[in-house]
Amino acid sequence: KRHVTRMKFAQTPTAIWSTFISMTVLVITLGATLLSWHEADNDAVRLTREQFNSRVQSLSDALAQRIGLYEQALRGGAALFAAHGVINNAQWREYVSALRLREQYQGLRSLGIAYRVKTHELATLPQSMRAEGIEGYRVWPVTDGPDHFPMRYRYPMDGDASRELGYDMAADP
Repeated sequence: KRHVTRMKFAQTPTAIWSTFISMTVLVITLGATLLSWHEADNDAVRLTREQFNSRVQSLSDALAQRIGLYEQALRGGAALFAAHGVINNAQWREYVSALRLREQYQGLRSLGIAYRVKTHELATLPQSMRAEGIEGYRVWPVTDGPDHFPMRYRYPMDGDASRELGYDMAADP
C-alpha cells in the first residue's frame, strides 16, 4: 500500500494571522489595481469622445463655411438676374469668371443656369443657343412633362460641364 501524506497547515494563531494579513493585502492590491484600470479606461473613453466631438465640430464648421461661400455665389447670380432679367451666355460667362471659382470656391467645379422651358418651346431652343455661340446643343433626356429645365449655360466649360449642357433637370425631380 501506498502511504499518502497530507500536509497540515499550521493552526497556530501566528500562522492564521499571517495568512489573513497576506490575503487582505492581496485583495486590497487587486481591488486598487482594478479600480485604477477602470479609471484609466474611463479617462481613455472620455478623451476619445472629446477628440471625436472636437473633430466633428471642426468639420461641421468647415462645411458650414463652405456652404456659406457657395450660397454667396448663388446669391450673386440671383442679383445678376434681378438686375438684368434674362441673361445671355456672355453675361453668365463674365459673371462666373469674375467669381474666380477655382481660387475662391474650393470644390465648386462650375455654375450653371437652367431656365424653365415649355414643351412647345423646346424645338427652337437649340437654334437660339447656336445664335449665342453654343454648337451642338440638345435637350436630354426627352421627357413628356409640360415643363422642362434644361441646362442653358455652365462655366467654366471644361471636363463634364460641357456634357451637362442641355440636361433637363425636370427628368430627375
